[in-house]
Amino acid sequence: MGVTISGMTGAGSIRHNNRSFSAANVDRSRTEQNIVFCNEDLKQVYHMVFDEALAAYNAKKTKTER
Repeated sequence: MGVTISGMTGAGSIRHNNRSFSAANVDRSRTEQNIVFCNEDLKQVYHMVFDEALAAYNAKKTKTER
């Protein structure tokens, strides 16, 4: 069997990503194998990762109609 990793698309849910609940289709006997790579607020992480690049991208924009 292979290894899987979960991520998010859209708004995201830290509760879901942390698996602090178990859906009906979850094999609870395997949850102790989950590995947490990052347990931080999604909005804060987004800003840490992308704010500098976004500011640099926006600084290059010269056309005001966009």
